Amino acid sequence: EMEAGSGDVAQGRSWEAILCICEHLGVQDLSAVSCTCRTWHALSREPAFWSRLDLRGLALPEKALGQLLTPRFAHATLLAIQFCDKLLDSHCALFPPTLREVALDGCHRITDAGLDTIAARCRELRKLSLYWNNNVSDKGVLKVALFCRRLTDLSLSGCHHVTSNGILCIAAQLKGLTSLDLTRLPLVSDTALSAIAQSCTQLQELRLYADSQFSGAPILDIAAHCPQLRLLDCTGHNRMTDDALKAVARGCPRLTSLTLSWATRLTDAGIVAIAEGCSDLRLLSTHGVLGITDASILALGKHCKALEVLDVRGCTAAASREPEKLREIIPSVKGFIVHT
Repeated sequence: EMEAGSGDVAQGRSWEAILCICEHLGVQDLSAVSCTCRTWHALSREPAFWSRLDLRGLALPEKALGQLLTPRFAHATLLAIQFCDKLLDSHCALFPPTLREVALDGCHRITDAGLDTIAARCRELRKLSLYWNNNVSDKGVLKVALFCRRLTDLSLSGCHHVTSNGILCIAAQLKGLTSLDLTRLPLVSDTALSAIAQSCTQLQELRLYADSQFSGAPILDIAAHCPQLRLLDCTGHNRMTDDALKAVARGCPRLTSLTLSWATRLTDAGIVAIAEGCSDLRLLSTHGVLGITDASILALGKHCKALEVLDVRGCTAAASREPEKLREIIPSVKGFIVHT
């Protein structure tokens, strides 16, 4: 059947649709479909066919990465290698310089030396994810900040050796960031986070999950300098204050996702301000915040007509916290769990 329609498949929107499908396939799957018929084999010769290389679950990096230097992958723009303990710093020298997105989540043997190589080779990077890379420190972050100046999306989630010094380098060099994940970075100070807020004013997503060391001060700076913010995760910020939250409501009216689970100092004053100032809110979690009452839920029902997910479990002072009652007050809500 594929052969019969080969003339149509390779043209116009059909070709675009095939490329969209290919973006969601791993390298092994791409190799398999390229052998199904002459049409697919012909398409596999196009550089765009191999532009996004998903190597997640990679067992033998030498064999697969060795092919990255071949003409087939000369125009690759995305490389994802996740949770591969056999990936070494030396393999980074095989990464195509055309890469725009790199994900090395959970590749624990990648160190600052590997990041140095990536930064030197892939200077056009727009997105870099280093989730749970235990051997990455300020030294590697500095090289990335210096050489990959077009970076817009950076995840350092769980890179617990990164300190305020590394974050200050990011603030100084990567002012075009729109997404930053600083989850579980206990060595980062209020001062460093404030520097991010003051420099990276185009931020749309900021994840600060489990960074309980932060006070409300850098949140005030975020509110003052990041008006385009749409997602803010302050889970576990037990020093967060209502005043800081009020500032967010005033300064970040485009917020659609706000996570405040276990931000135990908050009360209705902060949440009501958010409801009044951020009417486009789609997701809100105040899981475990004991200062929340029905006043907050009623305010959300009045002002946030598009709210789809509301997690108020553990807010024992709110009599209307059960799903059935929440639906009566906020009919748009369909989900009630953010954190498990």
